[in-house]
Amino acid sequence: MKVSYSWLKKIVAFDFSPQKLADILTELGLEVDSIMPFGQNLDGFVVAKVVDVKLIDESKHLTLCTVDTGTRKYSVVCGAPNVRKGIKSAFAVTGTKLPDGTVISTTKISGYESEGMLCSKKELGIGDDDSGIVVLDSTAGIGEPLASIDDLSDWILEIELTPNRPDCLNMRGVAREIAVALKTSIMDKQRCIIEDKLLNAESIGITIENSELCENYSAYIIRGIKVEPSPFWLAHRLEMLGIRSINNIVDITNYVMMELGHPLHAFDLDKLAGPEIVVRCAKEGEVIETLDGKTRTLDSSMLVIADKIQPVAVAGIMGGASSEVTENTKNILLEGAYFNPVSVRTTARKLGLTSESSYRFERGADRGGFQEALQRAAYMIAGIGNASSRSCLIEHNAKPYSPVKFECSIERIRSLIGVAISDEKIKEIIESLNITILSQTKNTLTVQPASYRVDLSIEQDIAEEIARIYGYNNIPVVLPGSDFVEYAVNKKHQFARFSRNLLVGAGFFETVTCSLHPASTSIQIPSFFSKDGGSTAIPIKNPLSEMHQRLQTTLAPNILAVIENNIRQKSESIKLFELGTIFLPDKITFSHEKSILALGVSGQRELEYWGHSGKNWDFFAFKGVLESFFASLGLNCITFQRTELPYLHSGKTAAIYIKNIPIGYLGQIHPLLSQQRMLKKDTFIAELDVDAILKEMAGDSKYAPLPKYPAIERDLAIVIDSSTPFQHIYNTIMNSMTGLLENFRVISIYEGDPIPPGKKSLSLRMRYRSLEKTLNDRQVDEIHDKMARIVVETLQCSLR
Repeated sequence: MKVSYSWLKKIVAFDFSPQKLADILTELGLEVDSIMPFGQNLDGFVVAKVVDVKLIDESKHLTLCTVDTGTRKYSVVCGAPNVRKGIKSAFAVTGTKLPDGTVISTTKISGYESEGMLCSKKELGIGDDDSGIVVLDSTAGIGEPLASIDDLSDWILEIELTPNRPDCLNMRGVAREIAVALKTSIMDKQRCIIEDKLLNAESIGITIENSELCENYSAYIIRGIKVEPSPFWLAHRLEMLGIRSINNIVDITNYVMMELGHPLHAFDLDKLAGPEIVVRCAKEGEVIETLDGKTRTLDSSMLVIADKIQPVAVAGIMGGASSEVTENTKNILLEGAYFNPVSVRTTARKLGLTSESSYRFERGADRGGFQEALQRAAYMIAGIGNASSRSCLIEHNAKPYSPVKFECSIERIRSLIGVAISDEKIKEIIESLNITILSQTKNTLTVQPASYRVDLSIEQDIAEEIARIYGYNNIPVVLPGSDFVEYAVNKKHQFARFSRNLLVGAGFFETVTCSLHPASTSIQIPSFFSKDGGSTAIPIKNPLSEMHQRLQTTLAPNILAVIENNIRQKSESIKLFELGTIFLPDKITFSHEKSILALGVSGQRELEYWGHSGKNWDFFAFKGVLESFFASLGLNCITFQRTELPYLHSGKTAAIYIKNIPIGYLGQIHPLLSQQRMLKKDTFIAELDVDAILKEMAGDSKYAPLPKYPAIERDLAIVIDSSTPFQHIYNTIMNSMTGLLENFRVISIYEGDPIPPGKKSLSLRMRYRSLEKTLNDRQVDEIHDKMARIVVETLQCSLR
């Protein structure tokens, strides 16, 4: 909403700067988004009268004008089509600097000397019109500095209004707010008295068929008008606020809308069939050509203004071309009405048609006071349009206006604001807002807001208004009082926060994806966690598309999709994780939800750089990441067992267990699926059941002191069946000599000559340490020999 600084000063008296005004409005809740100067560079321009105009023979459009500035006359060559004898315009003498930086000089044009320039609005910087020179009002004094003309230089404030304040979508509404802040009142309203000689008893038939969509329709018939360009002051005020000048009649309706806030419309009376007005819903498929030149098809939910034959306007939005006011119009019907906001909003959305009128009607117009705007416009049209007659007010009330009344508690208002404002101050603020106090008891007020305050209907609205005017800055900041309540720690949130920090620190990126899948996904990538094989997923009743038909039963497809997208973007090393929820079918509860942590890697785990060739991800490197993750969680009882999943590589897939309870899996994506997904490098994925992990996690971490005594290492080489899983070897060795065997690791694995077929050779490095003393070589040799015998007997293997 744009407002004029100088126009506001004519409605309410104040003498502070535009910036100060902006600060006051913002404190009142009308946030000023910008302050823009308008027509500020007019030094050197004067008002001049064109006293003679002669066509230059050698040119088809140039004229030689004699311009009088009061002190002397100038010869000016002008190409404007609207230059004529007797008009007053803006004149730039030689040496004047235009707003764009151009300096006017005396020049010869078509053989004639031009001693200055008659200027257009664009050249003056007060508009975009460069089709002709400015035609000033006849009251402008010859020789008067152009900058001294009222309202020509101004400041435009743009206010960001909230939808609940339609009362401020006009100059008077904003002025009312300023008056409240200054504890004053707006100046006397413009007198709207039309001379008795213009009045007549003429009428026209008005019918309202739907009182829910149109409660009141009022009109004036004004005859004998002259449609012509608007006076300079009228066009200028509209153009300052961003509204294009059309003609004096249309401009007056727009002017009154910007002044008082209620949209009006003028019909060419002679183009109305009947003539009569019918406010009705459109017939299904009925069409109308609107003023923007487009033909629109209507439906039966849309309210229209019609004559005896056809629609002539879309109610509250835009008039029709068939009844448009043109330069040939002699008689008009001036309309003012109240239209239902929901109806206007719905129709505007359906038609894709918005206007200044619909913008105001959608938010709620003044039910009880729009006749003032109608009378104001009729008064101006009668004067500016030189009308010969005007009818009395023609009015049809389909639904009488009933003012809003409600009670509010003074104590409740104080409680909502949080400040002990006195009863007198509360009543003072209420009355300053033009809210009538109908009655009062000890603690209760019965109030009636002004009809233009459509946003006030309950006690809380009054409390908000009092806080706004009292000043939010005057309300102290106090923390709400409450007793301290100790809440139990949410382990799932703790796990999520810890996991994110850990994985991000390890170079992983978190991804967040959609929880809906195509129907085929659960068949191609079944869920590891489902009891029925994982190929069944819960369908959506109203899917948005084929890609969003089922609730996800696994996060694997999402991780693969993100990896695939990153590969297309030429990413060489991809490390991702996602914390999400899967939805498994359940016969009892319909859906069983599980929190899942999914990880995926592809490409290089170590990038190439000078002196280092880089390494790609493999199964054991990825397994090591998971083992480190579990160790950070304090889970030391993790085991891995070979398993098969249809979308993972056979022999490179393992289920993960905690104390024989399955909590997830890891594996390499099957080559066929990799080929389908355009995964050029080996890709690995894992999914972990967060709920199962939380059940096994210890509440507190336990720490042990650093060892006092040194460790001693010995190597052990065994030959064992190739099919023996390492987990079995690890468990056997670690459980054999607890307390002395600290740990061991695999040094090498070898298959081939001289190892027999079906066998493999493992080289193990054993680390021994005592917590009580330093072990010597003899003791370690004895322990190591004993360990070798136990391994051979338990694992049915041989030493090498």
